[in-house]
Amino acid sequence: MAALLLFAGTDAFGQIEKGDQNVGLYLIFSSKTQDVFINDNPTSQLPATLEMGAGVGYNYFVSSRFSIGATLAVTYTSTPIGKKANGNYMYTKTYGVSVAPEVRHYLPLTDRIYWMVSASAGFAYGNYKEDQNPGDPIETNYKGWQVVVQPIGLEFRASDKISVGMTVGGFARTSTSMTANGVTVKTIQSLWQLNKAELSLNIWF
Repeated sequence: MAALLLFAGTDAFGQIEKGDQNVGLYLIFSSKTQDVFINDNPTSQLPATLEMGAGVGYNYFVSSRFSIGATLAVTYTSTPIGKKANGNYMYTKTYGVSVAPEVRHYLPLTDRIYWMVSASAGFAYGNYKEDQNPGDPIETNYKGWQVVVQPIGLEFRASDKISVGMTVGGFARTSTSMTANGVTVKTIQSLWQLNKAELSLNIWF
């Protein structure tokens, strides 16, 4: 790591300037396990909830440290909710699309490595499926919004034209609503997403 930082600080070609722009390709991944409790006693552990996604984003730098932009992403989430009579697990599955305006702050650690803090607020829409009742599965659409703050991120400027970045964890406030069988359910959550990672490849111009 020390060798990388030494190499990264040898010249200034990776510095960010006002008016710079980039387009990024993003990969999103998170996984977490869930424990089943009865009367506050753990009875079993479900398989991991899995979230995967991909997206494209655009950023414009209003100064050498601040950018504004937006991200368009598609996501897939699989969440186990229990066991069926035959021993197989029941899952809820969602397929969604989100659009999120975003602001970022960049703190230079070397000439090529930057610490990133980002915040976004956006809208999500998608499809929800639940196989709890195999003979009569629930399938409906959902919609909602989310606010996300990601304080842990690094970006490495490999050249004037290319950089790679990574963010880990973050705080999210989400709200979703869906209607199935005449019943509308609205869910609001606040959570730290320490198990979530986002990787990016960015082209600068």
